[in-house]
Amino acid sequence: MNRIAAASLVVGIALSVACPAPSSGPVDPHWDRDTCAHCRMAIGDRRFAAQVRTGEDAIHHFDDLGCALAWLGTGETPDPEQAALHVRAASGDGWLDARTARYRTGLVTPMGYGFGAVAADDTQAEALLTLEQVRAGIDAREGHGHGAHAAP
Repeated sequence: MNRIAAASLVVGIALSVACPAPSSGPVDPHWDRDTCAHCRMAIGDRRFAAQVRTGEDAIHHFDDLGCALAWLGTGETPDPEQAALHVRAASGDGWLDARTARYRTGLVTPMGYGFGAVAADDTQAEALLTLEQVRAGIDAREGHGHGAHAAP
């Protein structure tokens, strides 16, 4: 191993020990470096990122809520009912629980799914979509039909 690779390894280990991820709740990806677990695109837009936590140390990052829901629907993932699902607020102001958030449509998102999250207590949230309605729209887009994705 050359000196640069060895130094990088030491720094990476030191950072992971010094800054461990919390055991629950959302964790920011390394913006513009981490890639989407579904489409492999770099995650850079803080308004539309999503994440699925399937265990204390199993955090999966996505560049678009649509990618997260499509990934959960593959049948290759752990039980979606047990997974923690978070999405960035479309305002860019932090993470929201994806199950309680509400969604605007028609937005320009990284993978073109078009859904942006707002807090359920937003004054206009009642007029917006639920996660289940978003999932149904993504099922229709992907041609899976009703029930293709396990309920997130």
